[in-house]
Amino acid sequence: MSLNGYLTRLSRAAFVRDLEREQIDRSAAEIQKRIKRYFGNEVREQKFFGSYERGTILPRYMDDSSDVDLMIIFKDDGSKPQTHINRLRKFADKWYPNSARSQSSPTFALELKHVRFELVPAIEGWWSGIKIPAPRSDLNDWLETDPDSFSEELTAQNRSHNNQIKPLCRIMKYWNVSMGRPYESYQLEQMIAEHGFQNLVVSFLYGRLDLWGCFHSFASKLTEMSFYDMPIVEQRALERLQAVLAKIDRYQRNGDELNAENALQRVLPLKAGFSASN
Repeated sequence: MSLNGYLTRLSRAAFVRDLEREQIDRSAAEIQKRIKRYFGNEVREQKFFGSYERGTILPRYMDDSSDVDLMIIFKDDGSKPQTHINRLRKFADKWYPNSARSQSSPTFALELKHVRFELVPAIEGWWSGIKIPAPRSDLNDWLETDPDSFSEELTAQNRSHNNQIKPLCRIMKYWNVSMGRPYESYQLEQMIAEHGFQNLVVSFLYGRLDLWGCFHSFASKLTEMSFYDMPIVEQRALERLQAVLAKIDRYQRNGDELNAENALQRVLPLKAGFSASN
């Protein structure tokens, strides 16, 4: 198997599918129905956003902290963010008394058997856009946001790069989990979207842009960052990635594709739980 073939297989393994997706969708629909019943006209809209909506969420067997973000847009009655979070807590206490529930500032987390939901309170004014609670440092303020903008940007990047960017996001997020999470998942996706992949222009023009090329381009750029004053978890992750890339490059120069793939598999192993038929 080639390096690109292995990464393609890994990206498919890192995709939420079949039974897991059905379970998430079923739970999501039930939560939305119960929110509508509980809050009535107090809620203007509910919308999913984040990695599940973008198609970059990891399955639970690869990341046991994977979650689905649900934005609950309340009518703006002048309440502060914490007031709405308390309302979501009461909702969860009523409808999900046997499930783990906790404030995960600035959201409310609801842990079900097969999925964790992050319930995000929001408001939408007549003359302003959607606002969500500010970072955990100040839960008395609202922060304006556009939940669709990054999804649209990432989708556009994916489309213009031979549909390789979203698979790359899943692979890098899997690497991030295995390295102790040196980066926030959303931060990592942003870095990928902003990378540009300028060194792959020739491959793109000749129709040879593949997942291995995108991975090598982004991972190489990531390891070029200065290690000075970097958190130790991040430094160790990048040092290991840098060493693996150098080893793979050396094997490829010598025409040793087998050992090149073995080196890649050691840093990105295909976890048990993925069916070879997928």
